[in-house]
Amino acid sequence: MNILKIIALALCIGITPLALASGHEEETPSVDEAMGMDTAEKEVGYYELKPDITTNLSTTPKSKRLHYVRIKLAIMVSDETQIPKIEEKEALIRDIVVSAIGSKDYMAAKAANFREQIREEIRTRISMALFDKEKDTIIEDVLILNYMYQ
Repeated sequence: MNILKIIALALCIGITPLALASGHEEETPSVDEAMGMDTAEKEVGYYELKPDITTNLSTTPKSKRLHYVRIKLAIMVSDETQIPKIEEKEALIRDIVVSAIGSKDYMAAKAANFREQIREEIRTRISMALFDKEKDTIIEDVLILNYMYQ
């Protein structure tokens, strides 16, 4: 193998030519280490709201029937050690979900993009409420595990 190919291969895998000549690999710090950040990996966590949330949709003067939505949610946190904070605030989270969905009417709930819109609205509302209480961004996302309207 040609020496240029060996050097190119060594550079691709992170070995400098000087380290190649000396026979020792050079340790390169990770981005987190170089910036002085903690390298302990945080495990993403999920908290599933149980039982499912069932709530009425708002009614319009034309509508004679009551309609409802049943939704199953999970809250995604960037660090699973944050799950107890989510558990403590479950009543607040449920209230946010019920008020967000309850303010929508049946026509909105059956729209194709409603699921994504309500997920984003719920995520934003929960994030703001928890930030007000905890002074920290706790949640990463809200996942809709099941969604049914009638």
